[in-house]
Amino acid sequence: MLGIEKYLSRIHKSMSSGEIFFFLLTCLLMVSACGKEDNTSIVDGDDDSTTQTSYMYLQENGLKMVSVSVLEDKYVYSLSVFKGGNNADFEANANICTWSEEELAAYNQSRGTSYVSLPSGLYIINPQTFAFTEEESSHKIDIELSPLKLIKLIEENNLEYVIPLRLESTDMEVSEKRQDLLLYISLDVPRIEFSAYNVNVVLSEATVDVQLDTKYNFKENGKLVPSAWDFNCMLTIPDNAQQLVDAFNASNESQYELMPENACNLGEVPLQYEVGDDSSSATLTINRSKLGLKYYLLPLKIQSDFDKVIGDSRICYITVIRTYKTWQAFDAFNKYLLDTNKFIYKSDTEQKAAVDRWGGAAAIWCQPTYWDMAMNAYKRAQKEGDLTREIEYKELCEKIFSGNKKHYVNFDFDDSNTNTGWFIYDDIQWWTITLARAYELFKVDEYLTLSEAAFSRVWYGSPRVKDTGSYADPSKDLGGGMFWQWQPIEYADPNKADHGKMSCINFPTVIAAMILYNNIPSERIADPSPLEFKNSANETVCRPAYHTKDFYLEKGKEIYAWGVKNLFDVNNGRVADSKHGGQNPDWKTHVYNQSTFIGASCLLYKVTNDQIYLSNAIKAADYVVNEMSKEYSLLPFETGAEQGIYTAIFAQYMDLLVNDCRQEKYRSFLERNIAIGWSNRDKVRDLCGGEAWVSVKEGSKLESYYASGIPALMLLFSQD
Repeated sequence: MLGIEKYLSRIHKSMSSGEIFFFLLTCLLMVSACGKEDNTSIVDGDDDSTTQTSYMYLQENGLKMVSVSVLEDKYVYSLSVFKGGNNADFEANANICTWSEEELAAYNQSRGTSYVSLPSGLYIINPQTFAFTEEESSHKIDIELSPLKLIKLIEENNLEYVIPLRLESTDMEVSEKRQDLLLYISLDVPRIEFSAYNVNVVLSEATVDVQLDTKYNFKENGKLVPSAWDFNCMLTIPDNAQQLVDAFNASNESQYELMPENACNLGEVPLQYEVGDDSSSATLTINRSKLGLKYYLLPLKIQSDFDKVIGDSRICYITVIRTYKTWQAFDAFNKYLLDTNKFIYKSDTEQKAAVDRWGGAAAIWCQPTYWDMAMNAYKRAQKEGDLTREIEYKELCEKIFSGNKKHYVNFDFDDSNTNTGWFIYDDIQWWTITLARAYELFKVDEYLTLSEAAFSRVWYGSPRVKDTGSYADPSKDLGGGMFWQWQPIEYADPNKADHGKMSCINFPTVIAAMILYNNIPSERIADPSPLEFKNSANETVCRPAYHTKDFYLEKGKEIYAWGVKNLFDVNNGRVADSKHGGQNPDWKTHVYNQSTFIGASCLLYKVTNDQIYLSNAIKAADYVVNEMSKEYSLLPFETGAEQGIYTAIFAQYMDLLVNDCRQEKYRSFLERNIAIGWSNRDKVRDLCGGEAWVSVKEGSKLESYYASGIPALMLLFSQD
């Protein structure tokens, strides 16, 4: 019954303890008077007959609850007007009128209620005007209501409606204490209610189905009965949804945002009831791709299109909670593949410790990519406002740096020992890049100093190894670009023009130069005290500890231009593996070479705004997506030593193309790799494999190189 609880509450609140006593006493008097024919007895206060010889009054007066059932086509409430006093043989005209709004407001204020007058068009007073003859002692008045007309009004407004009536006469006195009647309208109507008013949804997949259960609530003779009709209801968002979210946040000290309506199939899921049903469910599908990295709240109400049933007056709140599968994946990667004593990464899950190159440690050139992942985790936590993880991953970044510095001969890039030292140019340059990126993020001077030292070591060579450096100086007839290695490792011979110039040193050199360019002051001057030494070509070399901003930009452009001319197919976007002298390039393609070319192109585009760089990056990315990945529409997997790291490198530089250069067309491809790779993980350890399309066997040996790929993509592109 709509309003019964409020009605009883109002009665209780409006009476003092003394009034309650008199109320009960009155009830006893009424019971004792049952069966008597004297209908003139006063039941509401003092006997007016002591002061009035003749008067009229309402037998039903005060606050009365009217229970109106929707099962009835018409409801009639009958009241009686009686004559009273010592002389009841009189003639008089009378009428039943309604209170003014001011009178009802005054009543509400005095009693702490909030009643509203039922619109006059929804009831009939019959008769409203009548006349007493001398012989008549009473008049019957009918108040007629149409339950169906009341439903929509009460459902939409959720107010407490009354019909405030007053007996008036210009011919005869009216009892002041028994002239007013407030009919409180309690609508007895079937209601469709939510079974739960707080529903938590965990967005663990691309789409999540949420079952919302409802029940049919209607009683006859005190017992719940099922539906008597076939009808539908709909789940809708209230018009005041934003205010509801604001109130929810204030009450719960939360920071939810209103979930966009287009993130779910609202309006397509009716609640269907048939004769005999006492419950029904609807399935709401939420699409995670429509939601950002936020917490959402969706208030819902039930709207009935059937005139004999109303929807729940209460709101159901759906809280949309993100599952951190990204953190789940990254934390699992660290749990099984990070040596937490040394804070360098192991080569595979069967290694107990990362001892050295020959004893369980991952390759020296892959370690900086793992550090990149930790930095990306820190940035993501910071972006999401997750202070706990932000602190955790910042500490992890610091430990990874310290662990690698200690393990790799304190980053002495002139130490060429093949176990924990530096014996090939690109190994050093990968560290140049990540050290520069770490400085860009954390502004730790040591990171920048080491990054620039690494760049110079690669460019100029070493006073200990005596190599001539990676830079193939055109002025020395070396042909331009960057050499990949020096040989012999301990004491090198000079490089020659026909020696190998691989993409894996050329485009990382451009990336290193551009990140350093972005992070040093424009007013910096050249190093006045460079390190002088003789190399194996008997040349005097001046190796500066650092360079000017212009130097980095100039050399970045130079090496990139050489790479485009010699290692890039401008027609289809493929990047060659290498070139030796005047021979044709080796067009064997690898994802990591495509990736560093994309990264070099994006960094130059962002500095120069020259569209040719962006065009080249797009061509290279298109080649990966359309050609290299066409078998499964997933990134390819190469089984060579350490080649599993290619996906993590691809993630790093697609971040520049998609997020920095706003090339959104690749996002769905990246998310497909994440979704399928994660679905095929080892679900016990939450570790991913290199072949995203193949399920990982539980407990199988997994290398850190390819296990890094899906978590690396997640950290930069996952929408959980």
